[in-house]
Order: sequence, then C-alpha cells, then structure tokens
Amino acid sequence: VIEFKRQTYTKTLTRMGGFHAHAWKIDGTFTSGDPTFALKYNSVAPTTSEICIEPNAMTFEDFLAGWTDDSAPGWVVTPEKGTLDRRGGDDTYFQIEYKGEQPETPLEGTLVILLPNDNFSWTFKFQVRPPGT
Repeated sequence: VIEFKRQTYTKTLTRMGGFHAHAWKIDGTFTSGDPTFALKYNSVAPTTSEICIEPNAMTFEDFLAGWTDDSAPGWVVTPEKGTLDRRGGDDTYFQIEYKGEQPETPLEGTLVILLPNDNFSWTFKFQVRPPGT
C-alpha cells in the first residue's frame, strides 16, 4: 500500500450528503502498477467502464459514490447512492464514464464509494488519456 499525502474529502462529502469527513488513502498509482483502472478516450464511442463491489457487511449498507474535488471534470458514476446487499448477497455494479472534453494530457479522477454508517470506503483512481498515447 502506497501512502499518499493524507487528504480529506470534506467537500466531496458535502456534495454527497454532508457526512463527517475522515482521512483516506489510495492503494496504488498508475506508475506502480497497483490496483488502478485506466480508460482510453475514444472520440468515436463513449468511454466507459464497470466496477463491481462485493458486499462485505453483515447488514445492508447505504452507500454514496462521488468524485473528489481534485478529479478532472467530466467523470460520471452511476449509481451515486443506494444500498449494498449484505455479505453473501448480490454484488453492486458501478458504471464509470468520462463525458468531458477530449484530453490533451492524461486526466485522472478519484472515485470514492463511501459507507457512511459503517465508516468504510473504497477509493479507485481512473485515468483517461488522449488518443494514441
């Protein structure tokens, strides 16, 4: 696990419902090859990806999903809120899409999926690159 400068996502939480912020860290980077998701922008077709969260709690858990303030504009996640099934139940799928302008340089987005009642979160880094890179 690579420890980054500790950041809080107070503004992101405010946008996602106003829950209390806590420190978070990212597990991996694009240069380390650790868990990341890379999307390549295609000007002909939409740039999308899907991730899956396996339920890990003993009860149903509400979630909020959103992008940190340092994320490039244009990232969209669906759904933004809902309820995860309990352990052993159905996985929850998140559609990630980049709808911004065609980038001239690689652009990153940090997705946080937060379980506010459980004080737990998943953090994912996405990157969109210009064609040909």
